[in-house]
Amino acid sequence: MLANIYIRNFRSIKEIVFPIKNGLNVIVGSNGSGKTNILHALKFLSNIVTSGASLAMAKAGGPSRNFRRGENSIEFSVHYVLDHSLFKGKQATFFLFWDVVVSQSEEGGFVHVRKEVVRIVALSSEGKEDVLKAEVTRTSAGAVRPKFEIVSEDLITKRLFESSYWVGSSFKKSEVVSTVSEKFQEVLQEAKKGAQDASFIAQASFCHANFRRFFRDISSLDEYNISPDVARQAVDPLPVVRMGPDGGGVSEVVGALENRQFSRIRRGGAPYPGTTYYYAHHWSEYSSPLGQKNNPLPVILEHVQAAIPSIDSIGTQIDPSSGRRFVVFGCGGSLFRPQEMSDGTFKWLCLLVALLVPTTRVVLLEEPENFMHPWMQQRFISLARQQASSDNTSVVLSTHSVTVLNSLVVDELRVVHQVDGETVMNSVENKEEIERILSESTFGLGDIWISGEFGGVTGGF
Repeated sequence: MLANIYIRNFRSIKEIVFPIKNGLNVIVGSNGSGKTNILHALKFLSNIVTSGASLAMAKAGGPSRNFRRGENSIEFSVHYVLDHSLFKGKQATFFLFWDVVVSQSEEGGFVHVRKEVVRIVALSSEGKEDVLKAEVTRTSAGAVRPKFEIVSEDLITKRLFESSYWVGSSFKKSEVVSTVSEKFQEVLQEAKKGAQDASFIAQASFCHANFRRFFRDISSLDEYNISPDVARQAVDPLPVVRMGPDGGGVSEVVGALENRQFSRIRRGGAPYPGTTYYYAHHWSEYSSPLGQKNNPLPVILEHVQAAIPSIDSIGTQIDPSSGRRFVVFGCGGSLFRPQEMSDGTFKWLCLLVALLVPTTRVVLLEEPENFMHPWMQQRFISLARQQASSDNTSVVLSTHSVTVLNSLVVDELRVVHQVDGETVMNSVENKEEIERILSESTFGLGDIWISGEFGGVTGGF
């Protein structure tokens, strides 16, 4: 996903902008700098779409934990490249601007979406101009005020909205523009009658194919902080399987691959509130379809064997007493249960599942290096970069590991500091000088970081 995400007033964050790109997006900083808050803010934004602002707030720990001190609103603004087409007869780049403000009412403490704005903006040689603007504002008294604007059809081409679900291929330009206008106003009227904590982005995304892609990305964003103890646990078989944020359920994913039950590995859900919509797992858009010729289990085994050569198979068994499934590892003709395998082995397995059996195009990982040997850390970064390139995905991770940083290039890194109690995130300063040192020495980026050259190190550097 290529997007700039602005975050305001979330925990220790007063205002930062996170430019997420396809590939690796690595956050480094000292303890207490706010790295985790950045990851949690992104997941909070995703949960607003899928669960509503109230439940998103509850999942993140409640208002007292998430509103920045002294503030009663959290704001997000996302800028996303939508299309390239003509505007006023000249070539222009069209951007999606999505703003959402979550507030807590003074009476009753109800968490709601106070304001949400969807804009399509044209940027050309003549400057920046709104093409479409849809807005819903909710007042403290409970009033809901929708607003919609769209430019004259003479200023745009039919092509801008030809990928909309709302229009047909035979529509004339005037019909395209009028239909999009009518449908957007219907969306806003539904939002006016709907839940106070709901976003209307799911319905608005029907106007453009790349808008729908962005919606699927932001709504299906997955966050992992793997716990080997949880990953070891046997779980009940379910019709639809996926690995949980802590690694729970990895045995069910491995079991589905082992038994070639590929259709079970999907994540379906509904934007809040709404009808069922499979927003996350569109294999045609994320990677090649799973199947007999594209089963990732042998590739997972290959990477596990590279780290632990004594392992010759990975599978699952059902506990006859509980009916629950657990992972087993084959070593020299013997099978070993989860409790007999190391923390690092289970962490490695879960990270491989997260990368090679994706349910989303944006993956958040909190300190993936924990429990893992330095060799595994290097291999993980190489594999994450490879998968992100082949599947056009984004991997966002926080780290404290010199080994991880030594495997990066400068453009993949963001440095987090805390200044006067505020989380600040920047690109690496002195980029040219750092790259010169890297090219002329045997130092890695992690070696330079731990020396305090560009900050983000515990100890005051």
